[in-house]
Order: sequence, then structure tokens, then C-alpha cells
Amino acid sequence: METKLQNIDYCRQQARENDADRYYMSLFASAAKRPALWALIAFNLEVSKTRAVVSEAMLGEIRLQWWREALDSIAAGTPRAHPVVEALAAELHDFATVRPFMDEVIDTWSDDFGGAQVTLASLESHAHGTGGALNASMLLALNPDADTTQIDVARRAGQAWSLMGTIRGLPHELANPSSDWQDLLAQSSNTAAQEETDKRDQLVSAIQPTVQRLLGSIGDSVESLTQHLSEVRGDAALRFALGLMPLIMLEFRAVRRVGDDLMALDEYLPGNARKLLALMKYHFFG
Repeated sequence: METKLQNIDYCRQQARENDADRYYMSLFASAAKRPALWALIAFNLEVSKTRAVVSEAMLGEIRLQWWREALDSIAAGTPRAHPVVEALAAELHDFATVRPFMDEVIDTWSDDFGGAQVTLASLESHAHGTGGALNASMLLALNPDADTTQIDVARRAGQAWSLMGTIRGLPHELANPSSDWQDLLAQSSNTAAQEETDKRDQLVSAIQPTVQRLLGSIGDSVESLTQHLSEVRGDAALRFALGLMPLIMLEFRAVRRVGDDLMALDEYLPGNARKLLALMKYHFFG
């Protein structure tokens, strides 16, 4: 029992420290279900950081294969000795129902090592298989009997949140000389040598069309998903999955306010207190 509690606490801390937004969401789920959500968030963190900690595709694939085999070990009833793996085994009582979406998260990050060009289609595909699949898995952790329509709604909300995360991370990406977004500068710039500031300004200009298309895609998703908000009062699992909506709308408005000055985006993004208030309003007042 002590080890089980330690595993749960490890996942909770990982979620709180590294994915605060989903952690805040989890606080509005029932206490009995939160450990499963924390385990899924921690699993996603372990998989998603592969690109950041491993630079070579082969090493990245080795790491991701470890997680595929870890999921196999859970299915076989012999989970590997890792706090996240053991927490998943203990808390996901319908593991077989959730697993396909967890596999999809791993496979999507594996595809990320292919160096796909940054386009709206590639960003949407990545968000579909990462944030979308994760949100669907969290819905199923709460309600293994969720139907295909509910799963699709949860996935679309998770995809929109992931796309918003792409925009949120742009100031960091623009400062990273090895970022995939740099390809857009190469396509749009005819100047061989530029000062660093000029390069950054040109990159901001070069990515604006893609950013605007991203915002359009997110806006369409918000408009489409809003109609489902009236359906969630009697469905705690779907209500949880759509808890991303108030967070998406907060950040969407912030990005609209910043306009073309993407490097100043951090100054406009809502803080944790505003996010918690938005979630409280959503869950308690509709």
C-alpha cells in the first residue's frame, strides 16, 4: 500500500510541476478518479519529453519503445518497476479500453522524429495524436463506456488545447536556432546573412500566416465544441474533458490581444489564478 501511495504521489507531483493546467483540471474530478488522471498526465510527460532529452531519432525510438513495452507489461499483469507504469497498472481499471490512445501518443511522438515540415496540417495531425489522444484517454479513465461521439468531442478539445500550446510556446521556439519553425524563414528570406534580431523579426513575419491559420483552426474548434457544453451537466466525464474549453478561450483571447508581437506573448497569457477561477466558474456555474 505504501508503494502504491508513493507512486500516486510521484505522478501527482509530476503533473503539478510540469503540466499545471491539466493538474488543475484533475482537481475537479472525483477524488477516487484523480490518481488515474495523474498517472496518465505523468505518462504523457514521460513520452512527450523524449524530443527534448534525445536529439537522435534512433535514441528517441529506443526510449519510446521502452514505453511501448511498459504498456505491454501492464497488459500482461507484470508492470515494470517504474512509478508511472505501476500507477497506470493500479489505477486504470479498464486499461485495455484506454491503451489504444496511449499507443497513439507514443506513435505520434515517434513520427515527430521524421522532421515533418511545419504546416497547419502537420501541426493539426500532431495535436490530434498527442493532446487529442491524451484527452480521450482521460475521458475513458473516468468513463470506460463513453461512446464514439463523446470520445470525438474529448479528442477535439484536447487537440485544440495542444494547438494552443504550440502558439504559447512560440516565443521559445523563435529563440531556438534549431527549431523546425526556422524552415519557414529559409523559405521566405532571400538574405544570406542577417543580424540575429533581424532574423528573429523576419521569422516572426514568416510564421504569421501559419499562426493565423492555427488561430482559425482553434476558433473553429471552439465554435464547434461550444454547442456540447449544454450537454455535460449530467455527464461528469464529458464535463471534465471539456474543462479545457475555458482555458483555451482565455489563451485564445490573449493571443488575439498580442497581435503580431508574438515575442511579448508571455506578458498577455493568463496566470494560474485566472485559470483556476475560470475552471471554478465552468464547473460550479456552467
